[in-house]
This record gives sequence, C-alpha cells and structure tokens, in this order.
Amino acid sequence: RGPGELLRAIGAYLPEETREGLLGALAAAVRDARASELEEILEATDMVSLPLHPVTEQELKDRLAAFDDFLGRMCAGSPPAVVTIARSVVDGFCPMRWHCFLERAVLDILARHLGSLDIVYSDELDALEHP
Repeated sequence: RGPGELLRAIGAYLPEETREGLLGALAAAVRDARASELEEILEATDMVSLPLHPVTEQELKDRLAAFDDFLGRMCAGSPPAVVTIARSVVDGFCPMRWHCFLERAVLDILARHLGSLDIVYSDELDALEHP
C-alpha cells in the first residue's frame, strides 16, 4: 500500500467536514517527522485500539492524589533530577476535555515536591537538536 492509499483508508473514519484538513495535517506531520519518531510509531502497533472508559472527575482526583502520595514517598530520599512526562492527547488516549486539567495538576504536584520547575516541551527539544 502506498501513502495515498493509506491516507484514503484513514479518511474513511474522519468527519467529512474536516477530513481534508486532517489528512493534510497528517501527511505533513509524517513528511516532517524524523526517522526515529516514525520508528517509535511503528513499534507501538500493539496499541492499535485504546481502552474505552469514560473517566469521572472524581476518578482523576483520586489518581492524582495517589500520584501525589507516591511522589512524596519517592522524593523523601533523593528527588529525581529529571522528570519526563508523555502526553496522550493526539492519539485520543487522554480526552481533550481533561488534558489541561491533568497537565496543570501533575505540574502542580511536581512543583510541590520538587520546587521550581524548568519545563521544556518536545518541540523545543527538536529545535535544540536541529538548530
């Protein structure tokens, strides 16, 4: 299968009114991706389908409290020098309606345990790798 055929197959699952724009953005992202990024996507084929569980705000708060407790115990000895956080918004794993809430809450918990944070996003890392 060629890239055009694959894009058409994906397009069948997209809303008609936004299909062309979404497919264009996907084609551009694949074209601009580094080989290592594309390899990571290929290695992730085991996650072809994502779990479906409509989460409640209380569940999120409970999970964040558990993370807060875990981080408190972990930082009691020697806190980490670097923390990496992976986002799962584009793939649909984390619903967009929860993204900002979760990111802010996780960063607040990290700051509470680690102090001031120096946050670097992946697009900034790309710029550092390829000036």
